Amino acid sequence: GPQGAEVLQLSRAEFADLVAFPDGPGPALAWGGGRWAHGGGKQAAEERVRRALSFIRVASSMERVLVKAGEAVFRQGDEADLFYIVATGALRVERDGRVLNSLGPGDCFGEMGILEGKPRNATVVACADTACLTLPAGELLELLTKSAALKETIGSVASGRQGNVR
Repeated sequence: GPQGAEVLQLSRAEFADLVAFPDGPGPALAWGGGRWAHGGGKQAAEERVRRALSFIRVASSMERVLVKAGEAVFRQGDEADLFYIVATGALRVERDGRVLNSLGPGDCFGEMGILEGKPRNATVVACADTACLTLPAGELLELLTKSAALKETIGSVASGRQGNVR
């Protein structure tokens, strides 16, 4: 492929999970309208594929950031300009010198300042060489207006952390 290109690779099982195809006979469960519903028929299958393609478009537009062990991704008080998903490595979240949380592959961070429109309330430092995928704040906010499920998930993550950082 082209030099410097990255490929988003999903296994068959990951893609099936993403579009909520059933593992066996019977209708699949699909998220829609803020609730789980039995998704049978062509319309439900098309919606699951649309959702998967939307995810793939977002994932492919995310930029990869490499952070060396000991470096800060961002510091308490910085502008909340990016949302992060940990691809590889390990991070710790600190506030006023106290470790609040540890993060690893699949974890997300940086949403609280974006959702609240405030500066970062903690410092995030790489414990090992780490790769993160980033999404600009404006793009995250736009996605949240289009997806009730994503808004609920990100809101739940943020509210779960508020007790740790206040």
